[in-house]
Amino acid sequence: MADQGGKKLRFYQKIAFGTGHMLPVLAAAGMWFPYNVSFFQNVLKLSPAKAGNIVLIAQAVGAICMPFVGMWSDQTHCKYGRRKIFHLFGVIAFACSFFFIWHDCFGCSLAEEDYKVLYYSSFAIVFQGGWAAIMIAHLALVPELTDERSVKVELNSIRYGFQVGGTLFVFVIFWILLENIAGDADSNKLNPQDKTVFWVMALIVTILGALISMIFQLFIKEKKGLSPPKLPWYKWLGKIHFYLFALTYVASKIVTLFSLTYMPFYFTHTLSMDKTSIAKGPLLFYVSSFVVTFLVKRFSRYLGEKMTYFLGLALVWTATIWMWVKQPTDDPNSSFNIDRDSLYIAIILLGAGGACMIVMSLSFISFFVGVYTVSSDH
Repeated sequence: MADQGGKKLRFYQKIAFGTGHMLPVLAAAGMWFPYNVSFFQNVLKLSPAKAGNIVLIAQAVGAICMPFVGMWSDQTHCKYGRRKIFHLFGVIAFACSFFFIWHDCFGCSLAEEDYKVLYYSSFAIVFQGGWAAIMIAHLALVPELTDERSVKVELNSIRYGFQVGGTLFVFVIFWILLENIAGDADSNKLNPQDKTVFWVMALIVTILGALISMIFQLFIKEKKGLSPPKLPWYKWLGKIHFYLFALTYVASKIVTLFSLTYMPFYFTHTLSMDKTSIAKGPLLFYVSSFVVTFLVKRFSRYLGEKMTYFLGLALVWTATIWMWVKQPTDDPNSSFNIDRDSLYIAIILLGAGGACMIVMSLSFISFFVGVYTVSSDH
């Protein structure tokens, strides 16, 4: 397992690499994507259109920031490390903004909805910029740390394993908070009295995520003095595999993000399940993902890289069809309902399939980048 400088990656370095994106994992993957719309609509009581506007603005800014952060990072010359400096700035921006998205509007809690949209969108823009800086800098280091395909798969598996483990932590804590400090214990639905749950959770994940991210800063050393060949950004656009792998990754990411974003609504609105289901569902999703991340490397060795990806796709399709034909069957007075709780099997399949797809799509990108690590952010 040699890196491009000829040194082997040690175990602690692989683990340190996995901690690099823990702030976005705990905060964004654990809170933002699963609960943003539910929080804005059910807790803050914003209209569906206004809640959607906040999410749309935030995601649009994130999409715009990604390529610009990548190109800027490629052109940066810094003794500290061109990837690590962007990672550090991203952690600071993220940590300084995320909490305010989940708290009452300071000074404008009684203001009109348009002012609240402006307030929350402002913090969401800053947090999305920080998210882009952290994620791009972290991913760009994979092809720089090693040349070997198996090690790239391993690093991406470790990376996704940390993502799953961190998100599991968030859902467990969120479940505990819903059970113990929710404002209206008798209500099965999210409501304005649950605000405390969200801002306490946001404070926990922000502080913990920022501290864990410092492990990456302390133990990962960027190589200096190496001049691998650079491929200009416009030449990447002329490669058909650039679009194929980009679409593969985007499709894989949509599976997880779309599922987690609408899972709370699917449980509480479509199937009329109680509010603890919005913690249980994502929890099972990530438990299955966490288990599969340890098996992906072995799957790719025996089945092949493409077949491992298609195995994940098959699991996702199975889960999707299962949920498509599901009907509302919840009984609030029943601790166990076979028709209702069998749905969680589909969630487990969805998590396992999504893990296969994400890990392998990231590995495809790492293989494609090859030796052009100077422009690996593209």
